[in-house]
Amino acid sequence: MNIQDAAVTLLPFNLLVAEPKNVRKKCTQSGLESLADNIAAEGILQNLIVRKLDDGQFAVVGGERRRQALNILVERGKLESTFEVPCLIKEGSITSISLSENIHREAMHPADQFEAWRDMVDSGLTIEEVAIRHGATQRKIEQRLKLGRLSPVVLGAFREGKLDESEAMVFTLSDNHQKQERVLESLEAYNRSAFRIKRAMTEGEIESTDKLAVFVGREAYEKAGGIIRSDLFGDDVFFKDSELLTKLATEYLQEEADKLLAEGWSWIDVDLEYDNRFGDNMRRVYPDKVELSEEDNDALERILKSLDGLAVTKAENEADQDSWVKLNIVKDEINQKKEAYSVADKAMAGGKVCIDYRGKLNVEIGFIRPEDDPVALVHKAQAAKEKEGKPTDCGKALSDDLAAIRLEILRAELVKNPSIASDLFIYHMLVDILTFGYVPSPFDFSALKPSGPRTTSEKGDMGKFVGREEYKKMVSALPMKWFKAKDVIKSFEAFRSLSADEKSKLQAYAAALMLKPQLAGEPETKLTLEYTAELMETRPQDYWTPNEDCFKRMTKGHMFEIAKDVIGDEFIAKHEKSKKGEIAAALGRTFLPPKGAKKERDKSVLERISTWLPLSMRVGK
Repeated sequence: MNIQDAAVTLLPFNLLVAEPKNVRKKCTQSGLESLADNIAAEGILQNLIVRKLDDGQFAVVGGERRRQALNILVERGKLESTFEVPCLIKEGSITSISLSENIHREAMHPADQFEAWRDMVDSGLTIEEVAIRHGATQRKIEQRLKLGRLSPVVLGAFREGKLDESEAMVFTLSDNHQKQERVLESLEAYNRSAFRIKRAMTEGEIESTDKLAVFVGREAYEKAGGIIRSDLFGDDVFFKDSELLTKLATEYLQEEADKLLAEGWSWIDVDLEYDNRFGDNMRRVYPDKVELSEEDNDALERILKSLDGLAVTKAENEADQDSWVKLNIVKDEINQKKEAYSVADKAMAGGKVCIDYRGKLNVEIGFIRPEDDPVALVHKAQAAKEKEGKPTDCGKALSDDLAAIRLEILRAELVKNPSIASDLFIYHMLVDILTFGYVPSPFDFSALKPSGPRTTSEKGDMGKFVGREEYKKMVSALPMKWFKAKDVIKSFEAFRSLSADEKSKLQAYAAALMLKPQLAGEPETKLTLEYTAELMETRPQDYWTPNEDCFKRMTKGHMFEIAKDVIGDEFIAKHEKSKKGEIAAALGRTFLPPKGAKKERDKSVLERISTWLPLSMRVGK
């Protein structure tokens, strides 16, 4: 291998021309202006490689972009055309020299660039000066400076390929090197995504898109002394003081609550979170229609006329657009006067102020708590009176399974009685659609078959259940060919062709599937379903008879109460000293004797067994 030293020759710029045999056929113009700025600031840091042509000019084999950048400086008047350029004159294979110039080079690691720019600024150059010298925007220099000031440990991980650039960027969210290193160490290599790093770096902070930040607003937060952290590499903004943000949001909500209390409402809850179940189990009152005063009517008429005129011009005239917005606000204020809650309703009702999912104020009003509701108190008193003297009912776990069994019974009854079922179903569907807010309903109108607790007994039938096969036969007999058609139009036409009776049966089946479980006498019992069960003359005891599996889940005292009502005092005397399991087994044998049992039961006992049910399973009084 021969290494030849070549002397650098200074050649006038106007003798340098492009090399037609350069292996790089495409030379982009991108970045040439920046390269020219850099040469103006730093000079030519690398010699051009040239070969002499027959006409006395020199073709640039290596450094064509530098030649073009120099030409820009000549055109700007920064350099004379005779400016001497340091060149290395080469002879031999032009292709080999050109290829070597283009492929045997390696770009510096980005981390080296970050640190170099950091050192330039630290040595006294301004960000603007660095940007001009290296053809970058000031924003880019600021971003790279942030990266250059990362902890040496984090920069080292970036250099070693343990972090990519997007992941390194996230560490700039904090200037604290200890925190950066702590987060880096806490995340396993396989778990270092930019998202996870960001979540760890901003733990305890709230992003500007969070509903709490939107509700309070940046201006109010900063006015209260809150500190904002901005992400140089994106549009993310973080509110560092979550406690202050929460305090401000709570204060604003309390101000709204105080306004409502001043209007005469009995109570107002304040909550940062929106709860779509708020108001469940509470009766709601609604405002009454109120006639507008003559003055308000005249004002509304004038506003509507003005809005009609502005409708055409507001798109092209900013002043008209502002007028349009202001008039609409006044119009809404007047329209709100068309409804008003009565003083009596306000005195016993209240509501809630909270933040909705968009970060806007949400007001739910007109709800009466059960303890304040005269209607609910009357029902509660009646229920308590009816319960006096009645035997103890079942515990929660057993009640849930009994609710599931009762649900199956009521489903069968609805399918048996399509006319009544259809009426109940359509009634509640229309009430649900036409009523604003929550409406108690025995159906789940999400069009999904209710599932979960109380829809299936965890302990099975706990006795003898009859009628299941009959229900399956009724369902299998339903006209369902329309549903199986693959073409939706054909399916719809087939459904339309069904008779009114067939459609009624399908509605009854849908009602059965969407029916929610409930027991009699529960706080959430839907009265319309209980009334419907009475209309259908439902007798759950004709479907279900309990056995030992049911009784063993009751207390000893409860079983003796049942035995006293159904069998008599002799059963209690006989089993007074028996264990709970023995009593449950004996009671189960009396209700459902095992096959082949020879002992006959007393007719009066049989009659009482045929009518007995747990209180919560019963229909009617």
